[in-house]
Formats: sequence, C-alpha cells, structure tokens
Amino acid sequence: MVPELRLARKDDIPAILRLEARCFPDPWSRDIFEECVRPSVEVQTWLALDGGRIIGYSCGAVPVRGILHISNLCVERRWRRHGAGRFLLDAVEAWGRRMGARHAYLEVAVTNRPALSLYAGRGYLPCEPLADYYGEGLHGVRLLRSMSPSGDEALRASLAEEISARIGSAPPVGVVTGSGLGWILDSFPTAPPIPYDSLPGAASGSLPGHEGILAASECGRFVFLSGRRHRYQGFDGDQIPLLPSVLADLGTRAWVLTCSAGAVSTDLEVGDAVVISDHINLSGCVPGMVSRCGGAVYSGRLRRVAMDSAEKTGPGVREGIFASVSGPAYETALELSELARMGASAVSMSTVQEALALSGLGCDVLGLALISNDCAPGVPVTHQEVLDAQSRIRERRGGFLELLLERIADDELR
Repeated sequence: MVPELRLARKDDIPAILRLEARCFPDPWSRDIFEECVRPSVEVQTWLALDGGRIIGYSCGAVPVRGILHISNLCVERRWRRHGAGRFLLDAVEAWGRRMGARHAYLEVAVTNRPALSLYAGRGYLPCEPLADYYGEGLHGVRLLRSMSPSGDEALRASLAEEISARIGSAPPVGVVTGSGLGWILDSFPTAPPIPYDSLPGAASGSLPGHEGILAASECGRFVFLSGRRHRYQGFDGDQIPLLPSVLADLGTRAWVLTCSAGAVSTDLEVGDAVVISDHINLSGCVPGMVSRCGGAVYSGRLRRVAMDSAEKTGPGVREGIFASVSGPAYETALELSELARMGASAVSMSTVQEALALSGLGCDVLGLALISNDCAPGVPVTHQEVLDAQSRIRERRGGFLELLLERIADDELR
C-alpha cells in the first residue's frame, strides 16, 4: 500500500492522541504534540492517511546541525507490515537529509521487536542502552545510523540554510505569483526582497512579468515567490518547484499557486478566476517524488475557503480542471478543441509541477487560474496580452485574493 502523506495540523491532534494512546503504554501529552505540529524549521510531523483517516505518524527534529532525531513513529496495529512504517520513515529521513543531516538517531523499547527489525533493516545500530527509559523496568535503546545526502539534497540544504539566515522563521503561508501577478504583493508590506539570483541554485532566468524575487511579509504570515521557473526554459520536474519545496521543508505548509491562464471554457472571460480541482498534465514534466495523485493534490479545505472568500468580495469563482502544457508556444485552435473535449476549463504553462511537489511533501495546496486571455480559436495570443490584462484581473480579483490569503493565514495560526 502507498498511503497519502500530509503534514499534521493542530486540528489533527485529537486523532493523533487517540492513536498514540492505543499504541504506547506511556503516551505523549497534548502539549508535546502541539509543539510538534506547529510550523517550524526545527520539527515536522507527518501523517500517513488512508482514505483521509490517520493510520500513522512520524515526528522528526534537527536539534543541531547535521543531526536528525526521529522522536516518534507510530502505525495503527492493523496497518503494520503493510509498508506504512517504512513510508513514514522515508518521509522523515528524506526531510532530515534535505536539512543537511548526515546522522539520524531514535529511541525504541527493547521489547518492540517489529520496530527493532524495521530499524535494523534501515542500517540503525545500537549506540546507547537506556535503562528505565519508558518507566521503571521498561528499558530502551538508542539507535544511530549515518546518512548520505544526494547532490540535490545537499543543494536544498544549502538553500534552506541561506533562506533561513536571510528571512528567519519561514512564514506559514506561501504564495507563488504567475506572469504579471506580482501586484498581489502590493497589499502586503514586505521586507526587502531577495533576488532569486542571489540564492544558491535558485536562478530562474529573465522573463517579462516574472520579477524573480522572494519576499517575506512584515507581518510574518506570508512568503511570496514573485516569478517561477518553467519547463520551456529547460528546467526539469525537480528544478521547477525548488524554491517552494525548500520553503516547505522550512515550515511553510499552506500554499497558494496563482497563474495567468487562458480560457478554454467559452463562458470564461478576462478577470474570471478558476479554483483548480484537478489537472491534466500535458507538459511531460513531473517531480521525482509524488505521493498524491488526481484531485487529492488540491486541498478541499482550501478550495472551500476560496469559494467562500469569493462570495464575500464580489464576482464568484468556479471550480474547474486545469491543463498544463509545456509552452512556450500558445495553443492552436485544434489543441484548444482537444483540451475542451478533455474537460479543461483553463490552460497555462506552469503550476502543476509545484502542486505535485508540494502536495508530495505533505503541504496543503490551492491552485488559482486567473483568466488573462480568451483563447478563442483562430485568435492569436501574445505574452504582452497576458501582461496587459493584469489591470482588469486586479480590479476584479484584488479584494478576493487579499481576503483569501488573510483567511488561510488565520487558519494556519489558529
């Protein structure tokens, strides 16, 4: 089985506590789990889900540079020996390597033979006996293993260290702005922006409408990525979502991915907005790690917040299917006809790789396609037309986006 992976939120704690109590004689308290689930660079907690139900969780921390501590790993009894434990161990170890850890350690009861077998198979060796660690007469052992980050993981660790040094704690909400959509930042005063080119491995090239800057809001609630990488620039499925993925590792776990998009549905017009419910990926490009598929990529919770926010601010929005193509050429009349036949409402050259990568890391993702051109068959489309449409999009959707982001941040910090 392959469960769904999601980062734990505060409202998951009651279910986590029930599972913890069923599995351990000396369960952790609510206070401990509240520390483990808050957005943080120091600690992360992942859930393994089956049909939306929590079947296991793992907690990891990097207390000092280069060292990963796996402080808890728990799997529902009837899901053991089905790969859920290995799945959660993979998630926490991979995060540790991306944070620069070269060693991992954990504690386990000497009587927990299944866990000891799992860890031995992963290269963990006893390094310290722990007398009475779990209570009088309940002994444990500390296990240790070395890890070797790949070149990509080492790059991500270096980038994470640089971003942390320059913005401090990662805000809970991340926003990627698409072509011409940098005006979204105007509603949120930010610290001095950081050019992508000044961050290791993050240069994105020069594209009109893509500023290529990272900016953290002064309120500490948002981090904005104004501009993105694209397949047609030569970036692959792991390079495109590099910056948002690193920020996710640092604790930014709710993401709003915006893009300027062409209308495939004939009843959409410039300034309309489509909340992405699912996508058709025709770009030929995916990230290396994808643990969700289909509609599960896009958070139902965030989609509901988006629909409600639109109702409160003026013109409504619709949910729809988003098509991602490789570009840089715009779609032909026949291509538009085929996209419509497949059920797409809007089309663009981005977004899907970021959505797949972030959801695969356990983040909640909202995709918003802001209609910048009609894509009528036979009518030529240019990038300048997309940029020229921004005043209309801002007029119709500026208030909606501001309210939406504030509500998402409120939920994350509640």
